[in-house]
Amino acid sequence: MNISRMIRWVVIKFPGTTLVTLLLLSALAATQLPYLETDPSPMLLAPDHESRVAIRKLRQTYTGANSGIIVMLAAKDTVFKEKTLARIQNLTRAFENLNLITQKDREYLMSLGANCPADLGEQIARLAKDPIDSDTWVRIDEVKQTLEFLADDTPVAIKDLTTELDLWLEKISPIKKVSSLSSTDNILVRNGRLEVGPIYESIPTGPDALAKMEKEVTSNDMFQDILISNNSKNTSINIELNLSEDAIKERYLIYEQVKEIVENKIPGPETYYIAGLPAVTAALGKAMEDDSKKMFAIVILLVMTCLIITFRMLKGLLVPLAVVLLSLVVTLGVKSFLGIPLNIITISLPVFILSIGVADGIHMFSEYRDCLFKGLDKKKAVEETLDHLTMPVIMTSLTTAAAFYAISITKIVQLKYCGLFVCLGALVAMVFSLFFIPALLMVLPEKFHHKQTGPKKKRLSSIEKIYSKFLVTLTRRALENSVVIASLAGIIFLVFLVGASKVKVDNNTVNFFMEDSDIYISSHALNRQGAGSSRINFLISADSQETEPFKQPENLAYIRDFMAFLNDQPQVGKAMGMTELIRRIHFVLNDENPLFNRLPISQEKDSPSNHLISQLLLLYENGGGDALSDYVTEDYTQLNLPVVLQTNSSLETKALTDRIRAFADQNFPDYLGLEISGPANIEAATTTEIVKGQITGLTVSILVVLVMIGITFQRIGYTLIAMIPLVMTITINFGVMGFLGIPLDIGTSIISSVVIGIGVDYSIHYLSRLKKNLDKGMAFTAALDNTVLHSGKAIISNAVTVGCGFMALWFSVLTPLIIMGWLISLTMVVSALCALVLLPVFFYFTLPKAVQTKVSPSLNRLPLTPEQR
Repeated sequence: MNISRMIRWVVIKFPGTTLVTLLLLSALAATQLPYLETDPSPMLLAPDHESRVAIRKLRQTYTGANSGIIVMLAAKDTVFKEKTLARIQNLTRAFENLNLITQKDREYLMSLGANCPADLGEQIARLAKDPIDSDTWVRIDEVKQTLEFLADDTPVAIKDLTTELDLWLEKISPIKKVSSLSSTDNILVRNGRLEVGPIYESIPTGPDALAKMEKEVTSNDMFQDILISNNSKNTSINIELNLSEDAIKERYLIYEQVKEIVENKIPGPETYYIAGLPAVTAALGKAMEDDSKKMFAIVILLVMTCLIITFRMLKGLLVPLAVVLLSLVVTLGVKSFLGIPLNIITISLPVFILSIGVADGIHMFSEYRDCLFKGLDKKKAVEETLDHLTMPVIMTSLTTAAAFYAISITKIVQLKYCGLFVCLGALVAMVFSLFFIPALLMVLPEKFHHKQTGPKKKRLSSIEKIYSKFLVTLTRRALENSVVIASLAGIIFLVFLVGASKVKVDNNTVNFFMEDSDIYISSHALNRQGAGSSRINFLISADSQETEPFKQPENLAYIRDFMAFLNDQPQVGKAMGMTELIRRIHFVLNDENPLFNRLPISQEKDSPSNHLISQLLLLYENGGGDALSDYVTEDYTQLNLPVVLQTNSSLETKALTDRIRAFADQNFPDYLGLEISGPANIEAATTTEIVKGQITGLTVSILVVLVMIGITFQRIGYTLIAMIPLVMTITINFGVMGFLGIPLDIGTSIISSVVIGIGVDYSIHYLSRLKKNLDKGMAFTAALDNTVLHSGKAIISNAVTVGCGFMALWFSVLTPLIIMGWLISLTMVVSALCALVLLPVFFYFTLPKAVQTKVSPSLNRLPLTPEQR
């Protein structure tokens, strides 16, 4: 009550000062908005998560481990045609020469060179103007050598030039390696010698030469489904990037250049597909950019429409809208100031803030308008509004903030920031609702005042009368059939509880896109027609006293069996490793006799074949082979087994890794250890973190909400009744997901917190009004009708407005946001209905039997009294 009096004193005595202070705060936050950036990275876990640490360690230890863009060309008959092979060669060269130098980079370098001595300036000008090629490195090195002699003369200018040249060196080499039919080495025996060289350097001509090449390629098991697939109709080009996972903008630029080259610069009759993690990142960035442009306008339009329908007056539109817009500006301003970019989930932050923040504004303005209808003047109406709603608004805002803060108790970065900033937005909206709205109402002119009499005093339209009568009738019919309603609620709860048990946790970044999107089509094409579009790495280490343990036959036998088990898994498109390399060498050295297409090891310890491993590897390296560093460390104590997966599902990947771990535990000796790394492993780890986060978030938010409701009502009965609509709505939400096969992912994992954060508001507002009426000495029925006519109408208006606000997500191009949008809209309606029907029914059950008997028969005969209204 002291808080209510304090707020009333501030806004009534200093309304202008209050408004100016809050507007200045908003203006200060608005200055940060131009610096707000986006981060489309699909990496959901923080850089210090063990799965992210493992992938960095992998890339430091082995070559060929960086993520890459995969371009698959699909021919109608075969790719072994002169024109197709020429296109593959030209594409490979174009991809190898990709760079990130922009026109702005050239102009900036020119401006730095303009202040240098004439000869150096000319060198820099040529460097800035000339095309990027293999000589660019040399020209940069020449300029840097010249700068060393001038360092003492103009240290500041030289430092800027050196920094820019170092940046150029990074930007001209974003591609580490391009693997294609024209650049990948084949292992063959020619003239009795093992040779390792490109599949082709010049385009073979004539049917015989083409047939020979096809035979050489297709006979190499290491190429199947990687370079060549679908009966020689498809071929893949893998572009390994020399960029970190955090270089989001650079990855997007590379992806756009790859598309431009394939589509326009080097076109051909073959159908092309572009996939891989960098492609997904780039496509997410484009989708987020498109969403950010349209979703804000859509949610504003939807919220405005609902406010106009609800209040049918300009003030009823502008006052709540001003609150949410200013709350959004402050929240985004803080986010920008802290240097935290928008991600795939927080791109929808405007929808969350506008939809959730408008709730308190609706309750405040609705109560203020009702006070005016009762004949109170402006000042008295503001005072009574604050008297009725200060504590409910504070408690509902705190419960909403707590529910979203619970989301942040997770290792998933996107969810963490979503929870934190929706929590902040809810608290900011609370402050603006309690201070800005009353202060603004005090300043704005009001045409209704307490001297009005007669019909104008109420000003209830025919629609409002019908609406009010419907809500009261609904409540009374629910009480008349309280046992039936409670039983039906129990049955519905059990049915949807069964559905909730069917919910699976799965985070599939490819399924973030619509089915007609390029990235979705391309990824699924690679999964069906090639080795796949996702990669995981199995690292096997030997803690042994032996020298070079993975040259020992007994250890390679374990790896052979492990590889066989891997290839038998339905999600595995291709498993690679040193054993496959040795098998290929052994095969070609024996005239490609199928009997020798195996590892040259024997169970007999003294078998001569057991000593071949070192010799075969030496022959390979002497023949020009350089792929060993992809698969084994220099001391042969650890192996890297890269595996291409034909799935992008984190659920399927997690199941696969569990089976692999179980196999290793059962079949490996104690001295062999297994670690798992790679991008797909991060997805699998994400599944685990989503489950942990959901359990922790639900537990924490429900406990916090219970405590806050208990503090609000200070009665166990009220607290338990307030939780009934909440539990019912959460169960229905998960039940719908289970029955429709909607997975629990980064988007849907937020919904339960939205239900808790917003749904509990309805219980608090409803029961607060009912308790206050009963404490005044009102009869139960009269107190209930009064509650329905005030809080009930606000609850319906709130649910419709919030639900419509989240409809803005329906217009996204990302499926997690679309699904999240319609599920939240559905749960808002369910939550409101549960509050309006179940709260009075279960509250009725808590009444003494004598009171129940007295109330029940008179329900139909009670008119709406002025007190009830």
